Amino acid sequence: MIKILFSILLIFSSMLSANPINNAYSWISQEYKDFRTYPRVNKAQNLLKESKRKEAKKLLEKALEIDENNENAINLLLKICIQEKDNLCIQKYSKKAKGVGLGYFYKEKAEQEKDKNNYIEAINFSKKALNHQLKDDDAYFVKQILFESYLKLEKYTQADKLINRSDTTLYKIFQWSKVSDNIGETNYAYSLAKELPNKLEYIKWKIALLLKDKEYEEASKQIEILNKIEPSEENRKQLLYLYTLTGQNENIVKNYQKKLTKGCNQYALEFLLNYYKDNISKKRTLLEKNYPYKCLTKKKKIQFSLLLIESIKKTKPKKAKRIARKISKKITNQEELITLYQSSGQTSKLIQLYKDKITKGCDKYAIYFLLDYYKNNKKRQREVLEKAYPYNCLPIKKQASLSLELITLLEKKDLTKTKLILSNLNKDMIEIKNALYLSNLESTLGHYNKSIEYATAYLEKYPENREAMKNIGYSYFKLDKKNSAVHYLMQASKLNPNDHELLKNIGYLCIDLEQYDTASYYWNLYLNKQNDSNIQFELASIYYHKLNKPKEATKVLKKYEQSTKKYTREYYLLKAKLSHKTQECKETLNYYTKALKIQKSKQIRYEQIHLLQQCKKEKKALELMQKFVNDYPNTLQYQKELAYMYDKNKNYTKSVINFKEIKDKEPKNIDNYTALAYTHKKLGQQEKAIDVFKEAIDRSKNMHQEQRQNIKREITNASKVFHFYSVQSARLNSYKQGNNFSPVNSASYNGFGSMQLSYQPTFLPKNTTIYANIIHSHKKVKKSIQPSVGIRYKPLKDKEIYLSAEQLIKGGKESRSDTLLRASLGITGNPNSTTHENLYLESAYFTKSDSTILYGNYELGKVYKINPKMNITPYITTGATYNNDNALKTSVTKMDVGVGVSMDLLSDETEYEIGKYKNRLKLEARQKYAGNSKDKQALRLQWEFFY
Repeated sequence: MIKILFSILLIFSSMLSANPINNAYSWISQEYKDFRTYPRVNKAQNLLKESKRKEAKKLLEKALEIDENNENAINLLLKICIQEKDNLCIQKYSKKAKGVGLGYFYKEKAEQEKDKNNYIEAINFSKKALNHQLKDDDAYFVKQILFESYLKLEKYTQADKLINRSDTTLYKIFQWSKVSDNIGETNYAYSLAKELPNKLEYIKWKIALLLKDKEYEEASKQIEILNKIEPSEENRKQLLYLYTLTGQNENIVKNYQKKLTKGCNQYALEFLLNYYKDNISKKRTLLEKNYPYKCLTKKKKIQFSLLLIESIKKTKPKKAKRIARKISKKITNQEELITLYQSSGQTSKLIQLYKDKITKGCDKYAIYFLLDYYKNNKKRQREVLEKAYPYNCLPIKKQASLSLELITLLEKKDLTKTKLILSNLNKDMIEIKNALYLSNLESTLGHYNKSIEYATAYLEKYPENREAMKNIGYSYFKLDKKNSAVHYLMQASKLNPNDHELLKNIGYLCIDLEQYDTASYYWNLYLNKQNDSNIQFELASIYYHKLNKPKEATKVLKKYEQSTKKYTREYYLLKAKLSHKTQECKETLNYYTKALKIQKSKQIRYEQIHLLQQCKKEKKALELMQKFVNDYPNTLQYQKELAYMYDKNKNYTKSVINFKEIKDKEPKNIDNYTALAYTHKKLGQQEKAIDVFKEAIDRSKNMHQEQRQNIKREITNASKVFHFYSVQSARLNSYKQGNNFSPVNSASYNGFGSMQLSYQPTFLPKNTTIYANIIHSHKKVKKSIQPSVGIRYKPLKDKEIYLSAEQLIKGGKESRSDTLLRASLGITGNPNSTTHENLYLESAYFTKSDSTILYGNYELGKVYKINPKMNITPYITTGATYNNDNALKTSVTKMDVGVGVSMDLLSDETEYEIGKYKNRLKLEARQKYAGNSKDKQALRLQWEFFY
């Protein structure tokens, strides 16, 4: 009863644990997964057949999202990863793979490890791969990996087991032998090949392995077997070669000697003849015994007969000639005939045959023989060389050598042939010893590049050869490459300092290159050894004209005077110039007179006139210049110089006459008008000067703007006697320095005002102005009024440099009486440029109070033209001030930077005059950055008026 109850309980508990509801759910869930994944996996398989791996991979990854344990999807994915060699992908899916997919994973790993030479790992993975049902080809591939790994690790027993001889064929053993050889295991491959029977294919394979492994003796045995099965010339030759290689010659000799006792045998004859090639006696005996070689072809018979004749012609000459006559009827080949003629001593026939050969084409033996035969007959040698040219059948060097030999035999007048031969030669063809000869030859023919090429090649072999260097140097000179020429000629001169002509030529060449120091050096070397008056004079000329060494010129000229008494015009001119250097005017002019007596020259007359001027003989110079201009009326430059000479001598009337003629002859040159106008001014003819200035403007509409403005300024200044300038500068911020007030505008720290009236009288020197000035402070106008009068001078016409002396007159209570000396410099950029640039420097000294003011300021900005009469210019500025003009003589310094903006209002210009006035308004802020001045910031508003 208890057993029954226990059984019921067991059945009941098992029913509970089985849970049919859960089992049913699991089954339905798996079926649903399979229902969703199967179409994807199936489609992926079809895509893989079409090589669409990317699309297949996406479907399989989607299938694994539905069922992560789907074996088919995992295996296919792993296969794709292996094909794409995607290591991360392989690592991901190899952990999930089962069955054949895992097998392919191991196959891939085995191949990778084998390629890395990790043969132990390759063996392990190969074995694992073979545990799965791979395709036959894949399984065979894995088996090959395993086989190769065993061999590389010298595990031959395991490799033998893979072959499985109990279940294999001879052909499979043959294939495994080939596999072994392919992986470099030739020895093992032969051990397998030895198991194969003596069939044709297998024997050839054994021979190939033995030859590869250099087992020549064993290979010869296999070739003997092969030759029995398949006798051939090739097998016989290979066997003979192996016999020779393995030292089995005695056996083969005995074998062939036996064959010859039975009759003629071609192979035996050829082998034994080759075997006895260094034994003349045995070779001769062999040839005599087997004559007339019935078993040989006609060609072979002739060859062997010729060998026999050659070997017995000295010991048995009659027999040799008899054999020669007999075979000569059978010979049609020229080479064999040549051999026969040589052997039988038929020299005349041989010479004619060789001549016929070189007539038809190049034949090296014919050329060599004929040249040697005619070695003592130059005429015949030339005929042979001309017929055989260009010797194409000979080596390049020999072609060149014979070409040179032909050139030496050709007559000098036959330049056409010589040039043709030379054109076919180059430095790579010739022997270097002939390069210098060719360089000389090419140079004489004017082929300077080729001459350089040959000489350079010669120098590479013989670097100290001066003739080669000279050839290169002179050739470069002919090619007008004078720097290269002088380099090589100097090198040649170092090697042969006694080559006087070379020293002279280097000097001339250096003059062409304007290397006058070097030229003088080489000519001095030359003159130390040769007394050459021409070179002495040229050297003196170089010292004076080019090197500015009059003392050396004088020394050399003394040697010249000792060498010759036939003095030339050039000699007197050089003497004149040397005398002029020492301020000997009278002697200099005397030499010029002597030079002109020998030969009149425009240039010498011209130099003589200028020399007269330098010697302060203005009257004589002017007289000769007038004659000179009369003789050369068409050279306008000479008349200009004459006009300026009259101007310099203050003969303004004649100066005007000449400038008028110049203007009429050259009406487009504005300088002619200005020169004439200024001369009129010197005569006090202001109105005529203005008329000429106006004519200049009318004549040249395309005149440079700056030049036009200068002329208009001259017209304006000529018509305006007085100039007026006024400035008011207001200080917009407070001032901390004190109440001192300076009569120098730039040093006035407080606000100030100033007015100046200037006048340029005609009785004073040009560019000299007198002026009256009033300056005052804005704080105490009446007390600070400071009047003054002064004179100002501009020393340079085209530079804004002014020197002035000014007398301060006591005016207001705070003014003073003192003398102020002032110098200033202004540099302004192009007035027509859009860039504003201005530098102003000023120094002032008060003689009575012994005080100094120094000031400098620089502005840089951009000009904006609002309209023709208005400009606005923003700018940056920096300045520096030094001032000890105070009661305590304390030095006050200040360096500052700032920004500003200015506006210019211009009056209208006329056709001939510049604007009469200009208003300028400036707003400027400055900041001190160095100095002891208490004035740290300044804000100023300034108005200027120019008239």
